[in-house]
Amino acid sequence: VLTFFDEALNGLSKEESESAEVFNLVREIYFGKIQRKLAPKTDFFTDSMPLNFLNVALILKSIPEAKVVVLRKDPRDLALSLYETYFQSGSNYTFHEETLSRYLLECSILLNEFQLAFPNQLLTVFDQELKDSFENSVRKVQKFCGLREEKGCFEFDVEIIREKKLRYLQSGNVVYQTSFKDYLNYEQFLPLFQREELKQAVDNYQSLFNGIQK
Repeated sequence: VLTFFDEALNGLSKEESESAEVFNLVREIYFGKIQRKLAPKTDFFTDSMPLNFLNVALILKSIPEAKVVVLRKDPRDLALSLYETYFQSGSNYTFHEETLSRYLLECSILLNEFQLAFPNQLLTVFDQELKDSFENSVRKVQKFCGLREEKGCFEFDVEIIREKKLRYLQSGNVVYQTSFKDYLNYEQFLPLFQREELKQAVDNYQSLFNGIQK
């Protein structure tokens, strides 16, 4: 996971951050770090820092040739995953139902607005699409990014997948669908799923999904 974009932002002085040239400054610092430390000659690279989504507008303004791929998970499944995970630091909001549901609502609003603002630079892929057709989803990402189709993208971690298939078949589950709508197993027991903020986040997620499918 790269932290270069955050480093580029933190490297700006107060005067630079308020300058009209801020986008060029961020671009210069960011690519300087990439070229020195990671990929001096590559044509493509991926920066998958989880919190990059907070800076999507700044990223695309600073690097207009960049392509952003957002993987959207049902907020209820995401809420469950975060709520049941113990984070040692930096994610205290996940310990409380109110702060977690508010956070997911704000994220859903932000991501929907980014999709509308940058339709040609940002691609949203939904968990429902991955479940229904993994290969079509991969092809959509490759086309969006201007990459040629590669067989390896459909056959990654063959041994791991083979082991998972065996486990899932033995347990009666379906491959790639074990966490999809997992929240249904807990919905009636956790007040988290009754919070209005989470319900609004689900509405935002579903409205964007329905709009894109049309």
